[in-house]
Amino acid sequence: MRLDRVVRSNRLWRWVLATVVLGLAALGYALTIPVRHPAAARVAALAVTRPVAGFQAHPHAGQSSATASLLSAVKAAAAATPGETAVYTVTWKGKSKSSATALVVLALPTVQDARAARTEAQKSYLNRASLTPAGYVYAGSLALASVPGAKGATFTGGTSPVTTATTRRTDAEVYALGRVVVVATSQGPGSQAKAAVDRLALSEYRHLQRTGSSPSLGTTSFPLVATLSYAGVTGAVLLVVLASPWAVAAVRRRREAAWEAAVRRERASRGSKVVKRRAGRAAAARSRPPRSAARIRGRR
Repeated sequence: MRLDRVVRSNRLWRWVLATVVLGLAALGYALTIPVRHPAAARVAALAVTRPVAGFQAHPHAGQSSATASLLSAVKAAAAATPGETAVYTVTWKGKSKSSATALVVLALPTVQDARAARTEAQKSYLNRASLTPAGYVYAGSLALASVPGAKGATFTGGTSPVTTATTRRTDAEVYALGRVVVVATSQGPGSQAKAAVDRLALSEYRHLQRTGSSPSLGTTSFPLVATLSYAGVTGAVLLVVLASPWAVAAVRRRREAAWEAAVRRERASRGSKVVKRRAGRAAAARSRPPRSAARIRGRR
């Protein structure tokens, strides 16, 4: 079988191999390059934006990393399902420097994850010693009748749990609705903190009832640098697969040409030797005397 026929017979297998490589590359790209993350606008829509009475109208809001959360349930959910796990915080400042209220919204992939995160949040925010490093002491539990399952605690500044009209106080309430966990806190003098945290928790609860407590947050993005790098590597592999038969054929052709040239040189070399040998024999024959002359000389 000639070389060109071999190349043509391998052409089908070359394209089949290129198709397999391209399919594997597409599968690898789909599994490694796309990044699934919660859409910022969808996360922000989970939190109420209307300020509580007595606080500034323009809050400080932003999304924080779920993988850096202090709650292990949130961190585990972010590692397993990053597109449906989010932490969003909204903070309003009060009229005085010592008053503020904040809302932390935790979005989890499943209701079971939300329940686990709620249990951890209650232990973290409502623990008797949770605000001890900040100079607060536990003053008792809170209850919010309007929010089913909500639990709360109040902390007072100083060493006495007794609350007065001017006592520095921080109240916190935690509850879950669907796949969303809400932590509402308020800091201020006397009963102002309790009234603010109640209004904030109730406002967020009604907001989630209207907008839905089982949102779809995930969106997919394709990093440009990673995509271009992956495409470059895939293109190089395909080029090797498609160009290798021509390269092999070219090498074979060069080898055959070199072998044929060597054969021609050998034949030419052998021919010149034969010509020289015959020429030498002819010259020797011419230098010898004829046989008749040799006989005459012998007779003499």
